[in-house]
Amino acid sequence: MKIFKNKAFTLAEVLITLGIIGVVAAMTIPTLLTKLDHNAKIAKLQKSISIMNQAMRMSIHDNGEYGGWDSTLSPRPYVEQYFAPYLKIVSWCDTAQKCGYKTTNPWENQQVYTNFNIAGRVPFVTMDGILFSVITHGGLSSGNDETDKLYDFSVSSSSGIIVDINVANNPNRYGNDLFFLVRTDSGSVMPLGYNLPDETIKDDCQKKRLRIYCAERLRRNGWKAPQDYPW
Repeated sequence: MKIFKNKAFTLAEVLITLGIIGVVAAMTIPTLLTKLDHNAKIAKLQKSISIMNQAMRMSIHDNGEYGGWDSTLSPRPYVEQYFAPYLKIVSWCDTAQKCGYKTTNPWENQQVYTNFNIAGRVPFVTMDGILFSVITHGGLSSGNDETDKLYDFSVSSSSGIIVDINVANNPNRYGNDLFFLVRTDSGSVMPLGYNLPDETIKDDCQKKRLRIYCAERLRRNGWKAPQDYPW
């Protein structure tokens, strides 16, 4: 008759196993956390588009078609009439500092968004923790070709909406937590570049480019970041 004895792990075996687990965790946890952060940002971007689309729909219901909105209003009254009643605004950013930014030029790339309140922009923060900067009073782009619109964010006649999904928190970088939307002529809200060809979107949304079409690149990829996405 054989007698089986329980064989316990030695201290060395336990330490080796824990060491292997530690190495695997050190290699995988940062990647996992980064992916979770990226997914959360994409979800917040989607939410910001949904918020603005819902506000636009309600405003059109109450105020008539988007193209007929009163463009003679100055920026703040324009936003107060056509947007504010349909959004949960918790703070008007009369200055960048009022909404937690340290400077009036808090974003890394100033080629497009050159100043916080310039050219009729009306920034505000909603209860969802998102900063929207609505450029009034709408209208067409600076380009003449309807198939290749590049909305000029430096003038008040742009239909742009600039979104900082985590307000003043870092990194304040285009395509990471700062995105560009636009109101279409029908009054819906889409990522900037929604009507441009794929090669234009991809060429812009990469490192050392403007990255103003990155929201559209995410949308076209099923709201998932491509492997070469410039986080």
